[in-house]
Amino acid sequence: MLTSQFFETKKGMTMIIVLGFVGFIAPIVILHALEGPPPKETTYVTLVFIDEDKVKGVLGIGGINPTITMRASETYHQMQFRVVNNDDQPHQLVIEGVANTKVLEPGDLDTLMLSGGEYGKYRYYDAITDKTLGEFWILKVTALDDM
Repeated sequence: MLTSQFFETKKGMTMIIVLGFVGFIAPIVILHALEGPPPKETTYVTLVFIDEDKVKGVLGIGGINPTITMRASETYHQMQFRVVNNDDQPHQLVIEGVANTKVLEPGDLDTLMLSGGEYGKYRYYDAITDKTLGEFWILKVTALDDM
């Protein structure tokens, strides 16, 4: 049995420190090692053409001609755009200087995968009519991006 005198010795104090480390810090280190790298985030956005100057955000965003945002990080953020043409005219979604869909005939859909990009505000528009539909923002969200 361990007595109170044992804990007053150097050997006893060392044992307390080691047991404290093993019992408290080691499980945290093991859990972080088992988790591995952080997962890639994916944001799904569906835009539906409903008129010559209107798109409706259906999944991930809402409203007519919504403002869309994503992070500038290439490592941990990816955004999937699904664009559907529910209008009776052809359309082509363009995010100025970033990406564009194919020309969408009535009933067609296209998917864009975006990651990274220069932070800033970009307009998104219909290339067929050249009408601005809304804004697409790429944002920096960490202090590390400013270094």
